[in-house]
Amino acid sequence: MDEVVENIYWTGGFDSTFLVCKRLIIEKKPIETYYLNFPCDGYQHNYNRFDSSNFHNCMIDNELNAVDNDPYGRKSYGRYSRLVEVEVMNKLREMIIDKFPYTKELFPKVNLVKEFEIDSEVLNDSKVICDEYNSRPDRPDQSLYMIQFSLNLDKDISVAWEADKDGEDYCLSTRLVRKHLNKKFKVHSDSIKELWLYKNWVLPLVETYREEMVNMAQSFNFIDILKHTWSCRFPKKNGDVCDDCTLDTKELKRVDNYKDILCMTI
Repeated sequence: MDEVVENIYWTGGFDSTFLVCKRLIIEKKPIETYYLNFPCDGYQHNYNRFDSSNFHNCMIDNELNAVDNDPYGRKSYGRYSRLVEVEVMNKLREMIIDKFPYTKELFPKVNLVKEFEIDSEVLNDSKVICDEYNSRPDRPDQSLYMIQFSLNLDKDISVAWEADKDGEDYCLSTRLVRKHLNKKFKVHSDSIKELWLYKNWVLPLVETYREEMVNMAQSFNFIDILKHTWSCRFPKKNGDVCDDCTLDTKELKRVDNYKDILCMTI
């Protein structure tokens, strides 16, 4: 019987790359990775402006305003760092396979997902959740597209949300989602019907803190790979990280050059 392939949302950031490494290097399990390679981050826009007909145009407008932040001087349609993230993922894959050759057969190239439509039902139910539960109800983001893609895929897909140390919500009501996980880290609720949106999401790292990830990476000798991850959404024109992150990285200070490991704005 063929081993089940785990689908994973990957961005080249610390958490999702840790999950990729954990599955490949430690558990030796096959994976398929997916990256939303188009405008899908609209947190600078007001949700009330959106409907199924103008949602995409709002996303385009948002990211056209970010063109000057492209570190390579190219016109970037996607979140500010999209071009960097794709390059980083390709580099990380090469590093993983070079250092752990047995992962090659387990690790196809990342699937760069092309643009797709948001269903009106998905948009409306997402808005209900944001309006009622989100700490930032006026800021939809890439989670909306992640939801839609998971429904299109019609298979479970892992999302690398780490353990919530400070109780902060930043994506479509992460606290609400976390409260309605079953023992398999899947979302289930009989009382909040809109949570059907997350029915294909799996959150395997939701009880794992970043410090634990660092310890595990050191124990299994892939901490050097995590040092090449990229999670900065606002890179400078010279390609450096923004140096204006909100993530508390104190648990990583004992790792050499820990600031190079990640720069997180979410």
